Amino acid sequence: MYHVTNFNIGKDSRTIVENQIIVSSEPKDFVPKHLSKDELQNPIKVIMQFFQDHYPLPMARTALGDMELKGVYDITGNFWKRREDSILFIIQFSRLIEAAYLIRNEGYSTCKVEKLSKENMIPKEILAEGNDFEIILPFLPLSHDPQDSKDPCLNLQILFYDTPMHKLLDSFKALGDLVSIDQKLDMTKRWKFHLDLKIFVLILESCHLIYVRSGQTLSQ
Repeated sequence: MYHVTNFNIGKDSRTIVENQIIVSSEPKDFVPKHLSKDELQNPIKVIMQFFQDHYPLPMARTALGDMELKGVYDITGNFWKRREDSILFIIQFSRLIEAAYLIRNEGYSTCKVEKLSKENMIPKEILAEGNDFEIILPFLPLSHDPQDSKDPCLNLQILFYDTPMHKLLDSFKALGDLVSIDQKLDMTKRWKFHLDLKIFVLILESCHLIYVRSGQTLSQ
């Protein structure tokens, strides 16, 4: 069994090599804190609501990008100018992280594809607007090797094996506090925040692929 640490940095780097990891190393006593009892049993519902009701992928990616501006460069991005907006995103993204953790081992067959296409990577309502590249591009995963986009549940399974859930949530909370009340950045934490934000983008984009493919199944 290999120990995988890869945040998709560098030319031709890969996020995942299939079958390297089978089980999660997360302590068995971890219990999500942001989900209801119903959501604990149905985490895909949280993923669907995140993208349908709160944050389309480009908006969520912008929020994380502006979070990186603050967490790495001590610059307050436009997304975080309104405190109520930042608090809502922090709550909803914490819920998404926990749902992603729960769903990682489910192996939803409908979320795995043999061949990538715009239909299984882009929300159908976006495709309805047209096939122009500038419309489609913001909804494509940008942090993955293309082959890794075939199985987002496997992405999450390996990601959480190498990244303890409680530490990831603690890091996101620290970033949330940093941006929501515009704290002064502790420069000694910049590199850790930078790497953790790469993980958050991977979680976001893997969940978006699950959202797109699960939406297709529900509409059939």
